Amino acid sequence: MEEIQRLTPVLPTQTVTRSMTIQEAGREIQLLLLGRAPTDGDLFIYLPKEKVMVTGDAVVDWMPFLGDGYPEEWIETLNALEQLVSPIGSWGTEK
Repeated sequence: MEEIQRLTPVLPTQTVTRSMTIQEAGREIQLLLLGRAPTDGDLFIYLPKEKVMVTGDAVVDWMPFLGDGYPEEWIETLNALEQLVSPIGSWGTEK
């Protein structure tokens, strides 16, 4: 609780309307807008040096909740994601 009371939220200063790459503390960070999946503003974050992809709830357990998602576009979005990560192998494993 003490830590929460000392917390000062930092508000965003930039919005993302297309895929882009930023540099932060010597690290390349790719912000990828590939299409809609569970929500209209799905954003994927890729760290190429570390070969880490952050997918949020676009890639979930065996049965995702589809009550408010975009199931047909979701498949297309995941196909686009797969095309991006295929050079590094299946989920970060070198080919």
